[in-house]
Amino acid sequence: MANDELLSRIDRIYASVDANKEFDMSKLPGVVWQQQGVVWLYQDFRSGLSQPEIQNIAHSLIHNTAYLKDHLR
Repeated sequence: MANDELLSRIDRIYASVDANKEFDMSKLPGVVWQQQGVVWLYQDFRSGLSQPEIQNIAHSLIHNTAYLKDHLR
């Protein structure tokens, strides 16, 4: 495998990870409940994504990372 192709694959892995980072906390609303003197906090990190969308992102990231060793051969 050519050096340029390997670097391109590594760049795609980094791009895949970067595309799935979220720093805008307004997209991740927190909920606070208080009941009988106990305070409950719930933070939703789904950012409005459905379960299949989250699974697709996770599988893509895992696939790209898992096959990195094959790309390095």
